[in-house]
Amino acid sequence: MKIKLIWLAIGLLFVGVGVFLIMRGNTLEKNCTASTEATVYDYRESFDTDSDGASSTYYYAKIKYSVDGKTYDKENSTGLTHKKYKEGSKVTVMYNPKKPDEFYIKGESLSNGLMAYILIGLGALVAIVGLFAKSPTGGLGEPTAA
Repeated sequence: MKIKLIWLAIGLLFVGVGVFLIMRGNTLEKNCTASTEATVYDYRESFDTDSDGASSTYYYAKIKYSVDGKTYDKENSTGLTHKKYKEGSKVTVMYNPKKPDEFYIKGESLSNGLMAYILIGLGALVAIVGLFAKSPTGGLGEPTAA
């Protein structure tokens, strides 16, 4: 029974992260109703190595934009595996008029799109399989009664 609860918890964690990503995107889209032009001036690189030793590099665009005479120097929250914009290029930023430092780059995925739905689907699958799968020992490592 303990193992089944672990599978359920892992599955629900994945579902929760997927739902969070979608809700975060919906909130940004709802609140960020004003637009302005921003300049991409640099990228922050983030390196990730998985358990197999494969490495990936993610690029986070650094942008500057002005609202009501105040300049905001921000970093895009979505990391990409490539530099989508040339440094010095202009992008349209949607920002929250009440909190101008809350923004997203127009045309980019707000919820990490497909990734959020993959996490939800995978999480649901892990939870369901974990709850109902049986192993030769009686169900996910639980000993059988003799």
